[in-house]
Amino acid sequence: MIRPALLLLAVLTAAGCAARAPAPRDDAPASGAAAPASPTGALMLLGREQLAAGNHPGAAAALERALRIEPADPELWLELARVRHAQGRDEQAAALARKALSLAAGRPALERSANALIEATARR
Repeated sequence: MIRPALLLLAVLTAAGCAARAPAPRDDAPASGAAAPASPTGALMLLGREQLAAGNHPGAAAALERALRIEPADPELWLELARVRHAQGRDEQAAALARKALSLAAGRPALERSANALIEATARR
């Protein structure tokens, strides 16, 4: 009687070991990097990647789409300002940075970044 019980235990243990790993959740990062928590976060990440790759129109398109979803997000306004600055459109970059600044109350790092971009557009 002990043998069938041991056999059953061995089969169940082996079955448990052979079970598939759980599928990653939709919000779990696939590569170990932090995954964006929202659609606008994903679009902002795409915009940053496009800007880093020198694809200014692609970066602007992603950020403008994110702003249609979340128009009160100062980070999105600041990212779009960075794209416009990279394009040499300094007046528009400064205006977008001022918009980010107006929405960034209580976020000192974001306020500093917006002010730095406004100053950088004035120097060119």
